[in-house]
Amino acid sequence: MNGVKVEINVILRNVRTAQRRHRALYLKANERRQLKIREYCAMMIYQLDNDDDFQPEERGWNFPLPQNHEADYQRIIDQLTDASVIGDSAVLNEAELEALILDNWPWSREFRNTLRFYNMTEDSPCEPA
Repeated sequence: MNGVKVEINVILRNVRTAQRRHRALYLKANERRQLKIREYCAMMIYQLDNDDDFQPEERGWNFPLPQNHEADYQRIIDQLTDASVIGDSAVLNEAELEALILDNWPWSREFRNTLRFYNMTEDSPCEPA
């Protein structure tokens, strides 16, 4: 693939929309993480209070931390809004097209896995931040 010519305003619109969505998902996933940890701790305290022989499992503590990738989006926005560097359009290679137009970054799989752990998907409703 030689590349695809895409207007800068289209790229910017896609990246800004994806950045807002990513932030909202990140915040919601982090909120759900905190809730799961609180629930887990409450369960442990309950068991400790009601069972003299209670021994917590060491491997029970597994709450993946959602990663915030807003800076990745912002770096692209900053580069594309510098009019002295770029014209009205850009030729994107396959990897750039995946990230900037399809919002499929190298870190996207890990982020989706974290969302799934907290019973979320990229389509989960969340309040825009």
